[in-house]
This record gives sequence, C-alpha cells and structure tokens, in this order.
Amino acid sequence: MKRKPLFLCIFIPYALALLLTLVVAGGWALRGAREEHYTQTRDNLRRAALMLADAMDRLPDPTDAAAVNALCQRKGQAAGYRFTVILNSGRVIGDTDEAPHVMDNHYLRPEIRQLHGEPPDAVGWSTRRSGTVRLNMMYVAVVWRHADERLGFIRAARPMGDVDLALIRQRTRIFYAGLWMGVIVIIGSAVIAARLSAPLTRMREQVEAYAAGHIDLRLPGSPIREIHTLSEAMNAMAQRLAERMQTIVRQRDEQNALLACMTEAVIALDGKGNVLSMNPAAAALFQPGGGAGVGRPIEEVVRNADIQRLHQTIMRSRETVSEELTIPNGERTLQVNGSPMLDSHGQRIGCVLVITDITRIRRLETMRRDFVANVSHELKTPITSISGFTETLLEGAADDPDARHRFLGIIQRQARRLTSILEDLLTLSRLEYNAQGNEIPRRLTALRPLLENAAKTWHTVAADKGMTLAIDCDPALQASIDAPLIEQAMINLIGNAVKYGPPKTGIAIGAERDETEIRLNVKDEGPGIARHHLTRLFERFYRIDKGRSRDMGGTGLGLAIVKSIAVAHGGRADVDSAPGKGSVFTIHLPPSESH
Repeated sequence: MKRKPLFLCIFIPYALALLLTLVVAGGWALRGAREEHYTQTRDNLRRAALMLADAMDRLPDPTDAAAVNALCQRKGQAAGYRFTVILNSGRVIGDTDEAPHVMDNHYLRPEIRQLHGEPPDAVGWSTRRSGTVRLNMMYVAVVWRHADERLGFIRAARPMGDVDLALIRQRTRIFYAGLWMGVIVIIGSAVIAARLSAPLTRMREQVEAYAAGHIDLRLPGSPIREIHTLSEAMNAMAQRLAERMQTIVRQRDEQNALLACMTEAVIALDGKGNVLSMNPAAAALFQPGGGAGVGRPIEEVVRNADIQRLHQTIMRSRETVSEELTIPNGERTLQVNGSPMLDSHGQRIGCVLVITDITRIRRLETMRRDFVANVSHELKTPITSISGFTETLLEGAADDPDARHRFLGIIQRQARRLTSILEDLLTLSRLEYNAQGNEIPRRLTALRPLLENAAKTWHTVAADKGMTLAIDCDPALQASIDAPLIEQAMINLIGNAVKYGPPKTGIAIGAERDETEIRLNVKDEGPGIARHHLTRLFERFYRIDKGRSRDMGGTGLGLAIVKSIAVAHGGRADVDSAPGKGSVFTIHLPPSESH
C-alpha cells in the first residue's frame, strides 16, 4: 500500500475544490465584465457616430470631402475618437487620423459589410487591429443619410487599450480576491500539515525541484537553527544558478535574434569543418529544401568548391579573408567574408563565414550601365546629325536653296526625334514614380470609347497600308483607370502593330473580363517574334531590328512605357508570339481595377 504524506491528504482536496470554484466564478465574472465593457463602448461609439451625422447635416454641402474631413478631424480630436466617413462605393472622404486619398477602399470592411442592405437604423461593428494607426480598435458604423438619401456610412472607432486595461484590472482584482479567499480557507490545514511534515522532507523535495530545473523556488526559514542555515545556503545557491542561467539565456536569445534579422548568411564552423550554427538566411541560401545543416560537414551543406576553398584558406591562417564568388548554376554573385574563431587562450577553434547575396546589386549595376549606354547612343545619333548638317549649312550650303531646305528638314526631323526620346523618358520617369507607392488618379471609365480613340490615332496610316482595325469590346465594360495613360498604352501597341505589320492585314483590338482580371489586347498578323526576344521586349531601347525601328521613327521606349503603365495600375504587360504566327500584346489589370 502506497502511503501519502499527511500534508497531501489534507491539502490536495481543499486545493482542488478551491481551484475549481475560483476558476468557475472568476470565468463568469470576467465574461460578464468583458460583455459589459464592450457593450458600453459600442453604445458610446454609436452615439458619437450619430452626433457626427447630425453635425454633417448642418454643413452647407454634406458631400463636400474637404469640409467633411475637417469636421472629422475637429470632432475626433475633441471627443478622443477616430471618425471615418465612407461613401456607398467604399471611398473614404473624411478621417480623423489619415488623409482620405491615401486610404484603401472600405467597402468590404466588416463593420461596413454588415450594413449592406440593412435598414437605416442598423449598426455594424467589429474589433480588429487597424492597419493605419497600428492599434487594436473597436469600430462601430451607422448608415449616413441626408434628406432621405442614403449617402454612405459614418464610422466611429477608439483604441481598445483602455477597455483592455480595465478588463485586466478587473481580472487582477478577481484573482487577488480569489487568492485571499483560498489563503483564508486552507491556512488552517496548511499550518497543521506543515508542522507534521518533516523539514528534511521539504528539503528533499526542493532539491528534486532544482534538479527538474525549477531553480526559481526558495525554501522558507525554520525555527531550527541548523535547518534554517541549510535552507539559506540552498536558497543562495539557487539564486546564483538562476542568475547565471538568465544571463546565458539572454545572451543566447540576443545572439539568435541578431542572426535571425540579418539578411547576410552566417555560418559558424568548428575546427573539423562541421557546421556549429547557421542563421535563417544561410539556411534559405544553401538549404532551400529545409534540410538540417547543423552538425554536418561544410562540404555537404555548401556544395560550392570556391566557398570550401575559402574555408580551408581561413583555417590555415588567422587573417580575415574577403572574396567575391559566382555560383554558376544559380547565376548568383556572393560576397564572402570569413575570419577564424579563437578561444580565450587564442587558439583557433573554427571560423565564421558571412555571405552576402549581391546578385541584385550587380544586376542593377549592369542595368544602369546598359541604360546609360543606350540613352547615350540614342541621343548621340540625332545630336550628331543635327550638328553635322548645321556645320554644313554654316560652311556655305545655306546659300543653296535646295540644299538648305533639305538639310533643315533633316535637322527638324532629328530634333523631333530627340524631343520624342526625351518626352518618352520623362513619361517613364513619372510612371516609375507612381509605381513606387504614389497612386495615380483613377476614374470608372468605359473601355470601348477609349479603344476607339486609340485606333483613330493610327486609322490613316493603317488605311494607307490597306490594314483594317477591328474593335471587339462590350460597350458596358468599364474599369477604374487613368484613362489617358491606358489610352497611351493602347496607342503604342496599335502603333507597333501598324508599323511592323504587313500591308493588307488585320489588327484585332479587344478588351475582355473574367473573374480574375480584365485584359486589353492587340493582335496582329505580322511576322511574329522569336522566343529569345520575348523576355527582353519590354526593356528600354530594346529593338528586334534596330535599323528598321529607327527608319520608322521609333524611340525604343514604346513597350517600356506600356509595361510601366500596366505596373502603375497594379497589373502587368506580356506578349504571346512565334515566328510566322503574328503577335498578341496584352495588358492585364487586377480585379480591383475592374467594375
């Protein structure tokens, strides 16, 4: 028969009953407090939203975005709430904390979605983290009506920090109340059980707890001098162990956090070339499949002869080594820095490799050099021509009317070509600026008139070549776009089809929409494009036939502008072509751009 200590026989039943009672009572109390706080907060926010609606009704023009935004800021600062005014379309025209024009469409926000199709007195609410102010917020929305017309929604919000803090305080009070109740109930039995339990038994249990890792526990004092002295010695030992373990854990966590946030790959090796540690960047670079690298030889983890050679060089010396390496199969360029690891006695115990992937930097440098070279070449041709014919005129050709007229015509064409190149470069610069988070203005636009206007630009040239321009687009199809930019992109695509297409052929211009995107395309019956040109076709100044392109007046920037316009709208541009099968150029717009 297994015998139990008297302390456990008395203490365990009371402790379990008390714990169950406190958990149930505390849970119900916390639940009720939470519901009460949330209900009160929702009511306050609803009243604040309705008060803002009354104030907006007194505006001369309740739909004036500037006046609405100013009212939101003034009322929000005075009340300590965040107000947001949203039109039926989901567009924000007023907000206390953020400029409305930079805010996302709020049509599908949970509290707004709850009001879709609901009566005017309905209330929508949700609690979530705000992506704008980076706080946990409660949102309450009401229907915004003016003169019996439903204009949109008014939303009031406030951070949940105060509410959560109140709940935490309530939870703390309940916890301490329960704790004191437990102390009062079991204190009598605990005292009796403790006096009946031997002090050495307590020490044995304490030592077992230390062995299990619970070094934060401490022995109480004892009226017996020898037991008290031993208890203090054990407590002091546990304190020193706890401090040392905390130091070790803190240093380990700091090191792991530092290595984890580094973009450089860091690999530590022992004296035998086995991996001691590697940060996530190193694992992603050399173990993309998720294989474990720690404990394995460097030859198995990093399958690159140059890095292995560099490791051997470091192990033979005490100097830091730096070298730029290229991985042929991955077409990557790596900057590898390595240095030996020394122990406290100065003995070499391994090495550390810090590897930086500089592939993108090198590619950008190559692109920059190519761009500068291409721009210089493209500008040099018209400038040289203008300079040459100008010198010829100055040297006497101006006296010959025929030569003067011919030379001035050439100078004018080259000047126009130079102007065209500069205008296209400026257009690309503006589009890239917009693509870096600077939103372009967009409006809901019918696509068929836009395609017809783009086709009219090339109608005369196409007619001279006997070419037909056919448009296939549903008149009801619309998209939220910057119409001039999309029209310019279609003009460029149609112009290429007209310039390079054979006479007496057809060009199909269309727009279509499915569940995932909206597509604008131009299909020609031209000679087609070889596969090795397709990946570079949208690069600046890239031409398949450079001489023919210049003869036709192209700047080499038309398709680059098309791509930049598509990217600025959150989409992309591509081409499907093969020699002898014609080409199809397509602009893809994401679903959020179409309606």
